[in-house]
Amino acid sequence: MTHPAWAPSEPKWVQLAPGVRWLLQRPDGVTQRVVAAEVASVMSRVFHGRAALEELGFDLDADHPDTIRGLDLDRLQGYSSVLAAVYTAQRCLKGWEGICDPDSGEPLDHTDVEAIRAALIHGAPPEGQSLLAPFMSWAEQPKVPMAAEAIRLRKRAKDWWGGGRERCLACHDDNEPCAKGASAPKPEDPAKREICPQIDTAPQTAAGRIAWALASSTPGLWERAGMSGAITGLKHGDALLAYEAQCAGSTDNLDHGAAFEAFRAIEAGALEAFAEKAAAEAQ
Repeated sequence: MTHPAWAPSEPKWVQLAPGVRWLLQRPDGVTQRVVAAEVASVMSRVFHGRAALEELGFDLDADHPDTIRGLDLDRLQGYSSVLAAVYTAQRCLKGWEGICDPDSGEPLDHTDVEAIRAALIHGAPPEGQSLLAPFMSWAEQPKVPMAAEAIRLRKRAKDWWGGGRERCLACHDDNEPCAKGASAPKPEDPAKREICPQIDTAPQTAAGRIAWALASSTPGLWERAGMSGAITGLKHGDALLAYEAQCAGSTDNLDHGAAFEAFRAIEAGALEAFAEKAAAEAQ
């Protein structure tokens, strides 16, 4: 019987940026080993010349025309991370949406290594947001179970952007019991009591709590479109950078995989709420 770590999974659509979705198959044990071996092979050749990285499209500075021994450790680690992302994407990417030729508008070939590398580093043409952080966070397995947390955060976000924010502010102003964490009478049946949805769906993981605090209080993390400024999605790259900044000084607690799952769940719940509002207004 094949161990789950070595069994292929079904590809799933993953939102990496507003308007950009990739159909991804989570890397199994074979893929992880192959990618690690390929990265190690390339990096072992780095000190003997720049060809290995230039073949992959890296724009190296001209300070060392014949060798890149002068690169510092942080830069080498950066190249290593991008290599790992490119090699992983080559094997896990089964299709994409939102990556198109800026001139013709035609979708770019998702099997083109150069197109993959450019999308990871520069985002969707012509001027998108780097997809490297969200992609690598997707590829990284969360250190803690996130299935239940994702359900909580999705419900919480849908309630919050569906009217929960205003409800909670009103309850706080009126000094209602629910504002202090207690149950409150049900509006339709005051004889019964209920827990506020925001209390009932409070995040239970460190990554979930940080992701919620950032997504619910930082308008700049959300992409807006049109004259109305309608929210179209979360800027996952910026959100993950903000998450790292929040964890500054406690890098042992960093869990990019968990944070990405949390942000994805929050985005899904918020977009559901906005869609329902738009549908109601259209009636």
